[in-house]
Amino acid sequence: MVLTALSGCGRPDIKHEHANQVEYPAWFYNPPQISGQQFAVGFCQPCMNIDSSIELARLDAIWQILGMEEVRINMKSGVTGLDTTYMHLGYNVGLEVDSSRFKNISENFRVFEKFYANQALVVLVGPKGNSDYSGKISDSDWGEWWREIPHDNTYFYSVGAAPEYYYETSSWQRAMGNALLKLVEQLSLDINAYKKYDGRTVRKTYVEENDVVLSNWEIIARHYSSSNRTYHVLIRMSKNGG
Repeated sequence: MVLTALSGCGRPDIKHEHANQVEYPAWFYNPPQISGQQFAVGFCQPCMNIDSSIELARLDAIWQILGMEEVRINMKSGVTGLDTTYMHLGYNVGLEVDSSRFKNISENFRVFEKFYANQALVVLVGPKGNSDYSGKISDSDWGEWWREIPHDNTYFYSVGAAPEYYYETSSWQRAMGNALLKLVEQLSLDINAYKKYDGRTVRKTYVEENDVVLSNWEIIARHYSSSNRTYHVLIRMSKNGG
């Protein structure tokens, strides 16, 4: 599955008391934005062998790049019950990417930066042909986008949030995943309603389905709110599909 980090080498993490004690580098909060080129952040719980750790984190970023190019997301949820009382039926999400392209993409992307945070290795991965990304760190003033989502005529924007989990990397990954799901909800919504009458009462069931392909989306900002220990990720996708 594309949006789940690859596992590390079995080394347990240590829960940190204050997630905001680590100040991530600029490339983590605002990944490089270069037209026609993709960058991604990969995570890994460090192994004893540093080279193995770097490679696992790089491969995690490669899966994300594969999904950024194109990912199909199918969401289904529903509620059922009487007119006055409803019960949630459940929630199911499926993600699909073209894994046949993984090897080719992997061979053309390398690690630019490494950073250790709360027992996790974080790397910035980008195309091998790029010799310098440093001048392309986003300096856009998005304001407090985690409170008010940006709007313009060029992109769809979506913000995902997640609480503080045992592994901080899980919080960042879940926030990104939630941002994708919110983007899917913006683009597609199909609600089917069913009624069943038993002679005395009417039971209604509502099933919400979303099936969307997201292409060329990107993470443009990350933010940690220390006041409520919440992680936020801002993503965008062109309205023109390019």
